[in-house]
Formats: sequence, C-alpha cells, structure tokens
Amino acid sequence: MPFSISAGVGFIALFGVSVLNGIVLIAEFNRLRHEEGLTDMIEIIRKGAEVRLRPVIMTALVASFGFIPMAVSNSAGAEVQKPLATVVIGGLLTATLLTLIVLPILYSLMEKKSLAREVKAADKQPKKKTPSVATIILLVLAASTTGWSQMAPMQALTLDQALQQATTRNAQIQLSGLNVSQQQALRRTAYDAGRLSVVGMLGQYNSRRFDNNLTVTQTIPNPTLIRRLADLNDQTVSARQLEGLVTRNDVQYQVKSTYYDLVYLQQKTRLYRQQDTILTEFVKAANLRYRVGETGSLEKATAESQLADQRVRLAQNESNQTATRTRLQTLLYRTEPVSIPEQELPKLTLLIPTDSTALSQNPLLRQLQQQIRVAQESRSVEQARLKPDFLVGLFSQTLTGSQLIDGQELYFGPGYRFYGGQIGVTFPLLSGAGRARVEAARVGEQLAQTQLQSQKLALQQQIAQAVTQYGQYRDALAYYEQNGLAQAQLIQTKARQAFSGGILAMSSFRWPFSRRSRSA
Repeated sequence: MPFSISAGVGFIALFGVSVLNGIVLIAEFNRLRHEEGLTDMIEIIRKGAEVRLRPVIMTALVASFGFIPMAVSNSAGAEVQKPLATVVIGGLLTATLLTLIVLPILYSLMEKKSLAREVKAADKQPKKKTPSVATIILLVLAASTTGWSQMAPMQALTLDQALQQATTRNAQIQLSGLNVSQQQALRRTAYDAGRLSVVGMLGQYNSRRFDNNLTVTQTIPNPTLIRRLADLNDQTVSARQLEGLVTRNDVQYQVKSTYYDLVYLQQKTRLYRQQDTILTEFVKAANLRYRVGETGSLEKATAESQLADQRVRLAQNESNQTATRTRLQTLLYRTEPVSIPEQELPKLTLLIPTDSTALSQNPLLRQLQQQIRVAQESRSVEQARLKPDFLVGLFSQTLTGSQLIDGQELYFGPGYRFYGGQIGVTFPLLSGAGRARVEAARVGEQLAQTQLQSQKLALQQQIAQAVTQYGQYRDALAYYEQNGLAQAQLIQTKARQAFSGGILAMSSFRWPFSRRSRSA
C-alpha cells in the first residue's frame, strides 16, 4: 500500500498513543522506586507491568477495534480510510508488544546503574529512629494539656444572660435595627420637589441677529401627594419597627427553647451515666456468675448487650448536646464555645390568656395590622398621583433690533434683556395606568386583611393545641412526681438486690430497668 496523507495522519496518532503508553509504564516504575522504596529491578518491572498491563492493552484494543470498520470498508472513500486504519491497527499492535516487552528491557539496562547508586547512598545515610506509639501518645497528651491550661475557662451563662446577649449581638436583630434606620432615613424623601430645569436657547429666533434665551422651570407636586407620601413613610417606619419586634420575639423564643433543650440533655446525660454505672456492675456480676457456673452464657451476653445499648444512647445524647450547644452559640452570635451551669430542669407555668386582648397584643398580629395601614396609605398615595401638579418658571432673553415705542423707534442691543414668567399645571393625559395602580393597591389592602384573619385563626388554633398539650404534660408530671418516680426507684432498688442475691435473672431485670430509662 503506497504512503499517503491518511497514512501520515495515522503515524502521527500512533506516535502519540505509543509515547503515552510508555510514559504510563515508566511513571509506574519510578513510583515503585521512589515512593515504595523497591530496590530490586526485576521486582520493579514485574509489579509495574502487572499494574499497568490493563491500561496499556485497553488503549490499544479500543483504538484498534474502532478502526476495524475503516480497514475492511470497500465503499466510496475507502481508499482514503484504509491507509489510516491499517497504520493505526498494525502500529498499535506492534507498539503494545514493544511497550510491554522491549521497553522494560531497555529500562532495566539504562536504569540499573542509577538504581545501584541510589541503594548505596541510602545505605550510607543514618537511619532515623521511628518514634514509638507510646511516645506519640505522650506528646499528644502533653500538647492537649498545655492547650487546655492556656485556654481561659468558659463562663457559664444563665438564661437571662443568654437573652441579653442575643438581644445585643444576634445578627437577625441587628439587621432589623438597620432596616428601621434605613426607613427612617427615607422619611425625608416625601418632600422631594423634583429637579430644577434650566434650558438655554441660542439662535435667530427673533430676527436675523443672534439672540439668546435662558429659561428656568420647576415642577411642584400637589400638596396632597406630599402629605400622603409622608404618612406612608411614617407607617412604613412603624411596620419596620414591628417587624423588628417580631424578629426579637422569635429570637428570644429560639434562645429559650434551645437553652431548656440543653438543660434537659444535660440532665438526661447525668441519668444515662448513672444507668451506665449500674449496668457495669451487673455485667461484672453476670460474668462472675457465669465463671462459677451459676448461669449460662445467655445471661452474660444479655447483660453485655444491655450495657452496649446504654452506651450507644449515652453517645447519641452527648452528640445531641453538642449540636444544641452549637445552635445556642449561633443564636448568641459568639465565636467562643457556650456553657451553661449544671441545674435542674425548671418547672414552668403556662399563662393561659382569658380574653382576646392578649391575642391582639401578639407581635405578629400587630405587624400584620400595620401592614394593612401601609397598604391603605399606598392606595391613598396612588390616588393622589392622579391629581395635577403645578409648574412655575422664569425666563430671560434678548431681542436684538429696533422697536417702535410711543411713536419713537428705539434700538435694543445684546446687552438689554427681557424678562418674564410662566405658571401652569401638569396632569396625566391618560389616567388608565394610574387607576390600575390604585386598584392594585386596593387589592394589596385586601390581601393584608386576609393575611391578618388567617394568622389570627392559626394563632387561636395553636393556643388551643398548646393548652391541651400543656394539660396532658402537667397531669403526667404530677403522676411522676407523686407516684411514678418513687415506684420506679423502688422497683430498681429491689431488682438490684434480687439480682445480686441470685434470685432474679438478667432477663427479668431488664424490664424494670428499661421502663425507668424510658420514663426518664
């Protein structure tokens, strides 16, 4: 087959693939030498060829199989495709054999002396002593102890301190304050009189002589629009202030809820640790009874399983405690960790509102009521925009030339100016767009009223559900305080005594212990 342009292109592609295959194989040889520290050339070649055999063969097979249809084609243009396919297929088969056989031989011959020099140089260097595991542990403990000794002790926060910090440092509350300041700064925009228009005219507007004219005009909005805009800005400021009150109330609720969750998790952790201590004693007793032959392996396995399950619950509770502490730290906008004092979970009393007055003082409802006022003022502003504005202006101009005044012809040069003024009104030629904005503002007012009614109904339902749930929790708490906790403690004490005396088996002991754990 004669040499052609297609065959030349095939040779170029073949050279690139062959070189890449060689680089892949040589890179693996060098990695085994320098990273894994192999010094045996035969072992280096064997492992490197074993690792890179699949990539090299796959590269050749994929390209060869892809060019087979071109090599066997007899259709129009086959005389152009066949040289390219023949060169690539034949060349890849030959190059693959050379890469896997000849290239390792050449690498061994050329790098043998270099490998021997590296081995001699490594033998001359003093060996570094590897630190023992015990030394590493001691160093880590020493560093940790030093770090903790230098760290300032965390101050435990009470609930009042947490609420105070959240009020002054929380990002959401700060953003609400900035929104109020921004809206207060916008109050003065209601008295914007618009821009003063100054127009100069030069040319031959009176005669063939060159004259000039200077006109100053000012549009004055109608007083009703200015008053309505001022009222709208005032109502918007009040709405932003109530929005900040809602944000502050929500942040305080989140802080209280997170704080009490953290107290609850701390108490739960203390209870789990007590149960872990008790179960550890039971595991020791079960192992002793198993060794002396009083019980079988079932009781021992049951005790160990119960202890493992208890420690899993303890770990999960500590993880939840860490997540809750992080959430409290985020609410307080603090970079340092948050800690609270060890305390009993307080017994809170729900103040149930007896009339609708308390509900009307809800910050969210007050905000929605203020939104209605803002919508009403917005509608008034759009109605005021339909009224005409006023236009006043002054002009000064030259009228160069002669004029007949009282029967006498007088000449007025460029230095003599004529003055005048103008007054008028401006109003929209087509009021359809303005009336559409008024209608949209009226719909917005209805939307705000609907939102208020919907939120009021939702709050009433939430209060009813909260009161019902509070009654259930109060009755359950009264039962546990009066009877449940004392009975659980008595059952646990008797069960421990019976198990220690060999009267009660571990399988029978699990029920009272797990029941007390669930009730806590």
